[in-house]
Amino acid sequence: MVSAMPLWILLINLAAFALYVASTVLVGVNYPQLPERVPIHFGIKGEPDSWGSRPMIWMLPIFGLVEFGVLFGVSFPAREAQSMLA
Repeated sequence: MVSAMPLWILLINLAAFALYVASTVLVGVNYPQLPERVPIHFGIKGEPDSWGSRPMIWMLPIFGLVEFGVLFGVSFPAREAQSMLA
C-alpha cells in the first residue's frame, strides 16, 4: 500500500505544475507574435547557436510535461519502498 504523500511534497508538486501551466499559457498567448525562426539553443556566451521554426517553441512545454510526469510517477514506488522498510 502506498503511503500518503506529505503535504509539503504535494504543495511543491502543485506549484511546479502551476508554473508549467503558466509557461505553456505564456507560449500560447505570445505564439502569433513570434518570428518564423526562433532560437532553440544558446551557447556559453548566451548567444543563439541553433535555430528552429516557430512550432519548435512547443518542445519545451512538451518535454516539461513528460519530465514532470516521470518524476511524479517515480515518487510512488519510492514511497512504497520506504513504507515497506519502516
